[in-house]
Amino acid sequence: MAARTATPEAPSEDDGEDVDIDAFFPPSSDEEEADAAEEGEDDAGGSAEVREDGHCVQTTTVAVPAASCKAAAAGDKILGEARRTPFQAKWQVAVYPKGNDEFHKHLSVFVEMCNLHELAPGWSLGAMITVAVLHPTKRQNNVQITCFHEFNAEEFDWGFNTLMRLDQVPRYLHDGALKVSVTMDFTPKAAPVQPTPRSLENDSRKATGYVGLENQGATCYMNSLLQTLYHTPAFRMAVYQMPTSSQDDPNSNIQLALQRVFFNLKYSRKMVQTRELTKSFGWDTMDSFTQHDVQELDRILCDKLEEKMKGTPAEGTISRLFAGKIRSFVKCVTVPYESSREETFYDLSLTVKGCPNIVSSFKNYTETELLDGPNKYDAEGYGLQVARKGSIFTSFPPILHIQLRRFAFDAVNGMLAKINDKFEFTPELDLTPFLQQQQEGTNGDAAPPPVYQLHAVLVHAGSVYGGHYYSFIRPTLKNKWFRMDDDVVKAAKLREVFDENFGGAVAQHTSSFFGSIQSMMRACASAYMLVYFRKSDINTILYRVSSSVIPRHLKLRYAREQKAEQRRAELIREAKEYVTIKVATEAELLEHTKSDLVGFNDEVKLVFKEKLATPFSAVKEKIVTQLRLPSFRLWKCDKRKNQTIRPDRILPEQETRTVEQLADSNMLYLLIETDDKCDPSLAHSSVLFLKYFDILLQRPMYKGKIQVNDNACLQDLFQEMRRRANLSPCEPLLIFEDVRATMTSELRPENTLYEAKLSTGDVVVYQQCPPQSSPLPPSAFLLAKDYFSYLANRTTVRFIPLHAETQQAMPPAEAATACGTALPPPTTVFLEMSREWPYDRVVDTLCKVINKDPAKVRLCVRSYLYPLLRHCRAITIRVLP
Repeated sequence: MAARTATPEAPSEDDGEDVDIDAFFPPSSDEEEADAAEEGEDDAGGSAEVREDGHCVQTTTVAVPAASCKAAAAGDKILGEARRTPFQAKWQVAVYPKGNDEFHKHLSVFVEMCNLHELAPGWSLGAMITVAVLHPTKRQNNVQITCFHEFNAEEFDWGFNTLMRLDQVPRYLHDGALKVSVTMDFTPKAAPVQPTPRSLENDSRKATGYVGLENQGATCYMNSLLQTLYHTPAFRMAVYQMPTSSQDDPNSNIQLALQRVFFNLKYSRKMVQTRELTKSFGWDTMDSFTQHDVQELDRILCDKLEEKMKGTPAEGTISRLFAGKIRSFVKCVTVPYESSREETFYDLSLTVKGCPNIVSSFKNYTETELLDGPNKYDAEGYGLQVARKGSIFTSFPPILHIQLRRFAFDAVNGMLAKINDKFEFTPELDLTPFLQQQQEGTNGDAAPPPVYQLHAVLVHAGSVYGGHYYSFIRPTLKNKWFRMDDDVVKAAKLREVFDENFGGAVAQHTSSFFGSIQSMMRACASAYMLVYFRKSDINTILYRVSSSVIPRHLKLRYAREQKAEQRRAELIREAKEYVTIKVATEAELLEHTKSDLVGFNDEVKLVFKEKLATPFSAVKEKIVTQLRLPSFRLWKCDKRKNQTIRPDRILPEQETRTVEQLADSNMLYLLIETDDKCDPSLAHSSVLFLKYFDILLQRPMYKGKIQVNDNACLQDLFQEMRRRANLSPCEPLLIFEDVRATMTSELRPENTLYEAKLSTGDVVVYQQCPPQSSPLPPSAFLLAKDYFSYLANRTTVRFIPLHAETQQAMPPAEAATACGTALPPPTTVFLEMSREWPYDRVVDTLCKVINKDPAKVRLCVRSYLYPLLRHCRAITIRVLP
């Protein structure tokens, strides 16, 4: 599976000053020139065709039957039909109805390459992936996510762990199935290329002195912009000057989140995460998988920061660095009349179509237009006059952001298209011809000459349908460029920065099919945004930011995180050298009242660790010392695929193996048995563990184990079951299998063990048939399966009466509100309920406690509480008059 990186937990502020801050700030390594990777070629063929623009789009739909969705266990996957691409690779869709992460609360969908053995070493295939869960009636309600991924031998599958919550799945069933549509848009970038630095596990910090940023799904455009802003020290200094504190939450504070990103780009040894920053934007998971425009993000981010900088030492930095002025005018030809207006700009948008280079585009931008004939200008006091209309720059900023109009509407095809025309830009740019001549600057000195040096190139590779952003940046005054592509940073050659990003290249017909595709890929990778620094201001823009200006709480928090990470690494390293042994006793089985035999995770008291090489005989001696049992046998328990831990076999008296040989994933589960009546090694028989559910006591009780022939019927066990539960010889019984915490299946008594699919270690629960008239309260459980279902879904709900003063103060994530009047004290009620209870039962249960009429109580507008309890930690109450 594609790797998912977890954000380390921030330690408590109480750990504070005992951390040695300086010990966690190693100096950045010297910048080294990375070796250029050689391009590989390979032959391929496929059934699909590549369009003229280099794209190959394939779509498939997987229909998952509703029965399969319900019966699937966690981690089970359903595979779609394999499709072959023109690039030799074959792909298929893998749907996980119960998810493939540790929580199992979401539908997961992945795309995987399924013929790895047929592909050449170093293969790579890029694609824009669009996954949609189809709504049965309304297309606008489809759940759809898009992202770009480059498949290779290391990352041969990619997808979405949390595509849809499982409680939403029933609403998307139609014709008895859940339909998942996957579209793969293989772009020209999808050509097999050299192995990526990811697959070579390249250390960007060690190789270049810089680190990259994590791509959250489709945030490559944001990563390119953040790297550009970080490598603008004057901007970075202003960000550090914005006041923040250790009490601020970076998930809701943009300036603190940006400070942390910049700080980690300086000191971190691995790729930097941006989740805090995107959360501070107010983005959810869907936004992180949606590609936005980099120029739009640049403007929004700078506007937000400019507002936050007011009243701080950084006030005015945005306008001082990025603001220029342009004068729009209309000047009459024959009469002395001119109308003009001066405006401020923070970036420029230049035309690419019809302009061979950047100078030509500036000429186009400032070109005057003759207003004549029907377009004459109505000059005040002179009537209609022939005039010239145009624009001229009155001042340029120290940092010039230029966006190239690579996307435009194609009137012929009636759709948006990418302009891949050749457009040259230069390392040095003189804009003197486009500046209105001024004798002096604003402070009385001569205005600085508008001569600029190129600092960064932001590149878009792909088409209007989707693509990928990365950047080339020159971080210092040296003529040394680096390619910053999400988490990968490597040195770049000048031809990579300039020639390969001009656009306009034509596919070369080489002897290799993939050689032609590689050329088309370079044609579709073209500069989208240019960043120039004014030469006269370069020393005030590019300089070393002293660590003394960095807020101390950033250093302290980073040091704590590094210390916590080191501790976690030590624990992981220690866990690999030791085996954790958990020993359950029969007394603990008797006390256990939940699903499964015993709670190995929270109920077992005898837990200890042993080194991998420890002989099992030493473990047995320790158990004898601890429990002081005269004689016993040990069952080895295995963790099954459904996450239950069940007895599997009895270990021999003279076990010669080590704990490493017996353990699974450094865990060894044992069950002590004080009798030896059962022998699980006998052929064609199974050892079942029995539990009796007492309806009157409302609890299950362990009743030992029994060895049964696989061909015996379950009803043959009833006599022994009745004896162990002290029931009458003719008492009718119901029988269930305790499969897992969320699943208890009723068994048919006439079936054999083989037909019921029972084997050694399975737990069988039996009970009396529910009486026709029972003295039990209505809330009592008459069936064992209902009891276990309640245990799996129970939760404590906090009911809060809604008062006028709290209605405005209570955040929406804390309460679900409705209409009515306030409920008198007590102010809060805590009740234990099931997530599966319907609304009416919730209201009835609550009203019995608060002594109110259920018809006059309102909680929320939903008909079922289950989705509410998953997302609200409290429910507010209103009582109608």
